[in-house]
Formats: sequence, C-alpha cells, structure tokens
Amino acid sequence: MSYFIFPLRQRTTSYKNPPARFGDPRSGSTRTHAGCDLYAPEGTEILAMADGTVIGSPRLFYENVYELRVIVISDKSETL
Repeated sequence: MSYFIFPLRQRTTSYKNPPARFGDPRSGSTRTHAGCDLYAPEGTEILAMADGTVIGSPRLFYENVYELRVIVISDKSETL
C-alpha cells in the first residue's frame, strides 16, 4: 500500500463537495470528473504527495483559476 501526504499544509475540504469531487458528473453526465479540485489562496505552498517529477507548470484554466496537473511515476512504472 502506498503512502501519500495531503498536498496542502492547511487542509481544505473543497475536494469533498460537488462539483470538485472525483467522479462527479461533467458535460451533462456524459463523463465524470477525473480529478480532485483543491482550492487555496494564491501563493499557497503545494507539497509533493510522493516522489516524482512535475512535468508541467500551472496554467490558466478559467477566469482566476489555475490548474497544476501532476503525474507521478513510481519506481514500478505505474502512473499514480
């Protein structure tokens, strides 16, 4: 079993509420949300959940919301 830390020092519950939850319906229920949205003030430190490499930088997603997509490849070559 893998161990991950929460990526923000100050916990948020934003990812537990619709529409930010993993699996919530999107696009008129034609697909599901494939991530968890963590809302935090600008400048908030983001912690690595596990060892890996960030392969992109924050990008403007909409209005004043930025997306940071992180893909972690474990030593077993699994995408987590």
